Amino acid sequence: MIVFPDPWDALCIAEQLPDRSVIAYAASGAKAALSEAGITATLVEPEGELQTLTLLAHAPPGTDPKRVLAFKPSARLERSGYRFALAPAAIAGWIENKLNLPELAAAAGVTIAAQGRVRVGDDSFGGLAERFGLPFVAQSPRGFAGKRTFLVDDSADWAAVVALLQGRPMKIASWAPGRPGTSNAVVDHRGSVLVSAPILQLTGEPDLTPHRLGSCGNDFTWRPGPHPGDLPAEMAEVLGPVLADRGYRGHFGIDWVWDGETCTLIEINARLTASFGLYVRHQPQLLHAHVAATDGATIEAGRLPSFEGGQLVIYNVSDGDQTPLTGPGYWPAPGNTIAPEGKRGRRIIEGTVVDAGGRRQVGLE
Repeated sequence: MIVFPDPWDALCIAEQLPDRSVIAYAASGAKAALSEAGITATLVEPEGELQTLTLLAHAPPGTDPKRVLAFKPSARLERSGYRFALAPAAIAGWIENKLNLPELAAAAGVTIAAQGRVRVGDDSFGGLAERFGLPFVAQSPRGFAGKRTFLVDDSADWAAVVALLQGRPMKIASWAPGRPGTSNAVVDHRGSVLVSAPILQLTGEPDLTPHRLGSCGNDFTWRPGPHPGDLPAEMAEVLGPVLADRGYRGHFGIDWVWDGETCTLIEINARLTASFGLYVRHQPQLLHAHVAATDGATIEAGRLPSFEGGQLVIYNVSDGDQTPLTGPGYWPAPGNTIAPEGKRGRRIIEGTVVDAGGRRQVGLE
């Protein structure tokens, strides 16, 4: 059984698996798309926050799936009584905590920016600027798509962070210049890794996201020069055994920055990622490897090729409520109203997202 808040990700995954039962939130057009694909689906009208645990409460009577595939591990899900095709929540949560990145990077021998832990308000702006340079990046231990990640250029930026998160722990890191990228990977209990070709990541596009460092799309072919070559795959291949030694199994994503010479690790996502559903529609080997690895089986290590296609992830960048995106080529977000900073949906691209000069080739229309 596939239980995903986003019905479009659930569709992409269900198309590749023999178990075609789906529970997801309702979005415009999703019911017809799932039905056309021959997938049995329970679609739930959203009320408040979109949560996997709420979806499980809508499982049809008598449902007894062998395994449940969900977006990310959590202790609350593990207490539901179902068996999940995910790594243990305690292990995944520790890996994903951004404060633990230096320990993991050191164990794998990969490059990260200079960074350290602070409690917001204990350190002066001047002291942080002297230690990490300007600009520097401040990140809460947990967050995604740029939420609670701040690019600090001056004392006013830091004052805004202090006002919002006074007394909270944060990671402070030197700014790593370059072009953002990401890689999808799977690791098994032995540390064998199957990894994607480099994926270009759109970040901070002001018409797509309200967050300066927010991820907001992908091109599954790396087009701008110079190409990072094998460096991202090599990074995943040395991180995988480190994660496996800590008991992690299954899919993980790594975000990195490529400056033409060095590939710098930014973070590790110990879960499925925003690009996973669309990615496995083109490269189902990654999905099958994830299911096998979380079941305790071994996988075949390797590197997957790039392919044409990608997506724009489009958030509400206004100060008021908006509606989900609709129309050909769009995957609308669940619900009828999208609050500020919420995801309105995605535009799915079959060809080029970013050209060889790094310029985005597709807009919102």
